[in-house]
Amino acid sequence: MTALANVDSGQPEKAIPVLLALLAQNPNLVRVRLELARAYFNAKDWSRARQEFFIVLSADLPAPVKERVLAFIRAIDNRRGFDWDLSLAVVKVGNQRRYADDTILVDSGGIQVPFTFDRERSDEFGLRAVGAFNFRKPLASLSTANTAASGFTTLAFDLTEAKTRAYDDALLSLAGGLRFTKQRLTYAVAPEIRTRYVAGAKYEDRVGLTASFESRGLEGRSVFARTTFFDITNARDSSLSGHIATASIGVRQAVGGRAIIGVTGRIERENVPNASQDALTTQITAFGTFEMKYGITAQPSLYYRFKNHKNPSPILPADPNQKTYGLRLRLEKNDWFIAGSYTPFFDISYENTRSDIGAFTYTETRSQIGVNRRF
Repeated sequence: MTALANVDSGQPEKAIPVLLALLAQNPNLVRVRLELARAYFNAKDWSRARQEFFIVLSADLPAPVKERVLAFIRAIDNRRGFDWDLSLAVVKVGNQRRYADDTILVDSGGIQVPFTFDRERSDEFGLRAVGAFNFRKPLASLSTANTAASGFTTLAFDLTEAKTRAYDDALLSLAGGLRFTKQRLTYAVAPEIRTRYVAGAKYEDRVGLTASFESRGLEGRSVFARTTFFDITNARDSSLSGHIATASIGVRQAVGGRAIIGVTGRIERENVPNASQDALTTQITAFGTFEMKYGITAQPSLYYRFKNHKNPSPILPADPNQKTYGLRLRLEKNDWFIAGSYTPFFDISYENTRSDIGAFTYTETRSQIGVNRRF
């Protein structure tokens, strides 16, 4: 098979389109998917290689083959050298929320006084670029016979450029830390710095620490967790400065050699002087990845979120806590290649947030269409 020869000869970029075309006709071809994972691995498309290897663990494969697949996943987590990711998209910026009410009655000395929010009404299209530059180096001094250690540095960015300067948004982050990998376990810890600019001016800085782990098995199941802590310095409003801590845990399961389903739970505590932001937020999310015919990958998710305001203002007329029901769908067309190595995607999300206060109740729809770098 020419595609396999291309992979073995160090030309995976020629093999990937061929293998994707075969899977577009029949997503159940496990051997083809396994070779696609290997092609992505050789092309240094680490996230897709890892996903395809994880999916095939749920197929009817001999145990030695599955052990080899786990070895590939371990090698991905312990990879070395430089790589980068990039996606480009057209997005809608500006006011995407539709509030039930713009006016709220506040208590002023026992008298109900109306207050009207001056909310942004306009919107427009903008360009969004999301990506990262990654460098990793093995650390022999920290490695053992069963555990490989590596140091890593990641510079990530999320940039939105619009015609109206007020909608410009730039988020930059720099993280560097240690990652340890075993055959079925990966864990990492990293200090991180984040800076955000809005409308061309600094909005906030975050300095903190992130820790994560994943445990995986031969049958395509993994348990994963992540925790972060950040100190926040807001450049525009000191009442938004403080700290934020998050923790999440989840499980994912590969199914039938062509899909992944899972669920995560997340809790976040934002502790700042501003009463509207001082809150405890919990969320549960069900998600999936489905490799379908015609070269389409569908990634749906459903979630429920509850935001509990810890110190609501006494002048509010009712309970400001918010319940949110949301869904998101991302579609990727894997067998269409643009400019050689980019494939198109479409992403849409919808949220319905309810509160006893009409001015805090809204629906929000967001969408984007763009391309992802493959290799």
